[in-house]
Amino acid sequence: MNNMDKKRKPKMINFNLQKETDEQKILKFFANRLIQVANDPQVIWEITKNDNNPIKLDEQELKQVLELLKEKLKNQELSPQIYDQIIAAIERNP
Repeated sequence: MNNMDKKRKPKMINFNLQKETDEQKILKFFANRLIQVANDPQVIWEITKNDNNPIKLDEQELKQVLELLKEKLKNQELSPQIYDQIIAAIERNP
């Protein structure tokens, strides 16, 4: 009996794995974008607070992005200084 005659075991499908939703992808994009522009408070303000920006984050989205940033901070994927810069830029007045 050679290898070709053996029946293959059916692969198990894990239905518990969840695909990332579009909303999660967008929130991750904004979190990463805020990290990239952490040294420019004006750009952070434009992304998060400027009413003239058509893709501005609403309050709920901003909370979710900040949660992602806190998670990155907790997992040491983000330095506290960058996190503090982002928070200060969000809270500032233009």
